[in-house]
Amino acid sequence: MTGRDPGSGKPGVPYNPESWLGTLGYMAVLDHVGDTLKPRGRATLPMTGIRRALHYFASDLEDDQIWALYALRCSFAHDYGLINRPTRALISNAARRAAMTHWFAVTASPSRPLVTVPSPRWNGRFLSDPVANEKFWTWVSLPKFGDRAEEIIKNLQERGSAGALTITIPFENYRRRYAMGIRPDP
Repeated sequence: MTGRDPGSGKPGVPYNPESWLGTLGYMAVLDHVGDTLKPRGRATLPMTGIRRALHYFASDLEDDQIWALYALRCSFAHDYGLINRPTRALISNAARRAAMTHWFAVTASPSRPLVTVPSPRWNGRFLSDPVANEKFWTWVSLPKFGDRAEEIIKNLQERGSAGALTITIPFENYRRRYAMGIRPDP
């Protein structure tokens, strides 16, 4: 969907880094990775799949960047948009709710950083002046996100070949949940 080469993960022709569906696909992969794999010898972190995958396999990201990517995943997957404003009913913890509150601006520019969280952070309220709202946008570079996901996939392949990964659920459960077969109708 993003126009990357399936074998190498490198941008191909045509290249579509701005693909919402492609970005959501990478987010689903990272959710799956975080829910099922970890580096051998590491403790299982008590967090959601995509956050866990980014903590394990993209350790250079800061915590607020990881929260922002998780919030973008929630926004893309649940509301199909660029705003994530969890309610008290959904997330009772105020600090976690604040970490998840973002108004996103996504870009196809590879020259921007992967994630830029504004300071001050957006509080979930819209200002009457549209231009004034821009200072609260959390920017995400979709090409950089695709690059990071591809780096994680390559890292997993290398770790898997070296025996440096652990499946975090019993293998039979993993097989039942994720093995896919196409069968003809009876």
